Amino acid sequence: MKVSIISILISIGFFGFSIYKIWKLVEVSRRKSASSMWPVIAGQVVAKKVAESRSTRGGTSYFPEFTYKYSVMGMEFQKETRLSGMYSRKSAEDAVYNMGNSIELRYNPQDPKEHISVLDKINAWDIVLIVVCLALGSFLLVPLFL
Repeated sequence: MKVSIISILISIGFFGFSIYKIWKLVEVSRRKSASSMWPVIAGQVVAKKVAESRSTRGGTSYFPEFTYKYSVMGMEFQKETRLSGMYSRKSAEDAVYNMGNSIELRYNPQDPKEHISVLDKINAWDIVLIVVCLALGSFLLVPLFL
């Protein structure tokens, strides 16, 4: 069985996407580990909403979106973040509703702009996505080795 150039390119896409997602997971893990010794501060949630994203196929995805700010040594920082994961409209609304008016942050004392919040999590769906992409990319290349 021959492997087409298209299959190889698609496999490269799956592997590239997997590498990107692995890099992002390692980055979050590294930051979580490094932040364990950083000072804790309360950030103020200044905005929260359910964001919608419409696909070209007519589907709609929903995401809880939060904007928070915090101050360190007279400097104020603000960040907008969208929670990753798969949400229905109801579950996204619940996540927004359950978010209080403050959020726990840890900031880097050497660079207060660098911080991590309780919203920065390793998502199980990202791990599943990585495994599926690696499996699909490998499956497309199996005929090369037969």
